[in-house]
Order: sequence, then C-alpha cells, then structure tokens
Amino acid sequence: MEQKTYVYRETIYRRKVKFTGAYAGVIGLAALFYFLFKGVNFLLIPVMIVCLYTYWETYVSLANPQEIVIDDRAIIFRGCGKEHVWLWKDIYSFRVKEFVTDRKIFLRINKADMLKGRYWINCMYFNDTDELYMFLRDKEYEMHPNTMKAVARRTNEEEFLQRQKDKAEGKTDSSSGKKKYRIKGKL
Repeated sequence: MEQKTYVYRETIYRRKVKFTGAYAGVIGLAALFYFLFKGVNFLLIPVMIVCLYTYWETYVSLANPQEIVIDDRAIIFRGCGKEHVWLWKDIYSFRVKEFVTDRKIFLRINKADMLKGRYWINCMYFNDTDELYMFLRDKEYEMHPNTMKAVARRTNEEEFLQRQKDKAEGKTDSSSGKKKYRIKGKL
C-alpha cells in the first residue's frame, strides 16, 4: 500500500474542533476561577468538568485528528501541532465503534488512555470519506477476525452473496416467492 493522506476540511475543522475546544477551555477556566475565588457553586462543577475535558480532548490528547496518514509501516494522526505515530507491527488492538449514519468512527488503539490511543474520526469531513471509513472497518476485521462483530459481518456477507446467486439462478421459495435463509456462523 502506498502512503495515503486523509485531511479534514480546514474550515470545518477550525469551526467544529479548534473553536469548540478553545471556547470550552475559556468557559472551563472562567468556571474554575469563579469556583476558586467567588465561592463554591456546585452548578459550576459539571460545567467546569465538561469544558476542561473538551479542551483536553482537542488540544492535549489529539482525540480529533485533522490529518491521518496510512501506509504499510504505520498509521499517523496529526492535529493541533501534535502527532501520534502507531507502527502496525506494534498494534495488537484496533477497535472500531461505528456510527454509520454520520460516517463517524470512534477508534481505540492498544491500551488507549487519556493521552493517546482514542480518536474520533468524522470521516464525512475527510477527503475520500468512504475509502477512509471502509479502511478502518476492514482493518479491525483483519486484526480481529474471531470477534462476534466479525462473525456477524461474515455471515451477512455470505447471506447477501447467496441471495444474489439465488436471484441470478431464479431460485425462490414456492409459497412466498422468497428464499428462506438460516443464519449460520461459528463463534
């Protein structure tokens, strides 16, 4: 595989990620200072936590990368002046949580922690949306072929291919006009 770079659209990244993170940081700091110097206001605690967490995810842990570079050697996440490099040979866990309608993926690599390994990838705003989305899904399938998710995917693909074959051959159930399928799979 040659090197492929996926880039988040700059104007949308600036507005949806950078501005939101900076705004949350300012509000979080204001809530923190108010809490420390004006007295305890328990309503500010959740506001402060959410805002500081949002800032952390944007600027410290690189949870929303602006650029993803993929090649045979590694996968690289870049954004907000930071870079996380993961060599394929060092990756033992590559877990994808898909949000199909939004073309969004939550990716966890190895033992993800608060500093590295957790990425929200909003594929809809990257160039080559479908290619990136399918690559990440397929990579999880390739690395974890025996998970329940992989078995379900394999079963669905087999059933789809069988339906296509039956349709081409004109085979159907005589009573309803449809072929009945039984799901089979091994865990």
